[in-house]
Amino acid sequence: MRINYGATDDQVMQSAARAVGFKSTSSQLRELLADVIAAAIKRGRLTRQSGMLVLGPEAPGA
Repeated sequence: MRINYGATDDQVMQSAARAVGFKSTSSQLRELLADVIAAAIKRGRLTRQSGMLVLGPEAPGA
């Protein structure tokens, strides 16, 4: 997200799932990742701009 112009929720979920070894994202995994994204937004680590997730002001290295 730092290099690009952001990512959709689906893109973030898919990348996160692949990063930890999941080949597909079940509805249960998607729900868990949606909760993680929501928590990151609440803490300011992620934010939304034009419908895309981007690094927030509290993101490490931001």
